[in-house]
Amino acid sequence: PRIEYAADGTVKGLLIEEQRENLTLYSNTFSTGWTTDGCSVAQDAAGVDGATSAWTVTGDGTSGGDVSVRRTFSVTGGAQYVWSCFVRAGTATWARIETYDGVGAADVYYDLANGVVGSAAASFIDYDIIPCGNGFYRIWATRAVDAAATSARMQITQADTDNVLTSPTSSKTLIVYGAQSELGSFPTSYIPTNGTAVRREPDITYMPVSEFN
Repeated sequence: PRIEYAADGTVKGLLIEEQRENLTLYSNTFSTGWTTDGCSVAQDAAGVDGATSAWTVTGDGTSGGDVSVRRTFSVTGGAQYVWSCFVRAGTATWARIETYDGVGAADVYYDLANGVVGSAAASFIDYDIIPCGNGFYRIWATRAVDAAATSARMQITQADTDNVLTSPTSSKTLIVYGAQSELGSFPTSYIPTNGTAVRREPDITYMPVSEFN
């Protein structure tokens, strides 16, 4: 059985989840299948698992565009999807999740210094920032894609403050780990992928009637 823990290490209890599938291919290989804008990526930082598994996104000082990584995946038109990623402040202390479904873009800003959400587009159904220890937060946002959409893009972008992106001429850093795109209205536990979508089957638990005394 899987056990769920709070950010401070406190045991919360048995983790029971529904079936979900991570549609983001290469979920923690940001050098493969991801498009980089105005930055370089290197797997050289401590991740939420304690290993050197997180990626430093460093602005390359070019002009124009965002300092970001982005990835596109297939969707069903009109359905709700939740995008999430573990992030830690580098010299950039804000991050942004932007989504684009071929019709319109929407974004949410996250304050990684104080662990709070900043500005968010009205088209998002829900969003949050969750402390995960070691300076990491899991940021997530839920949105329904357009009825005609066949693909959507997840983009993780450096920002300086709320609603202000990092200048593309900057060499600021942001640490990222474990991106996930899943059909649903809220995020579930991270499902690693390495080139194909991965499905986690539902957790099913049983307790004998004899235990109810």
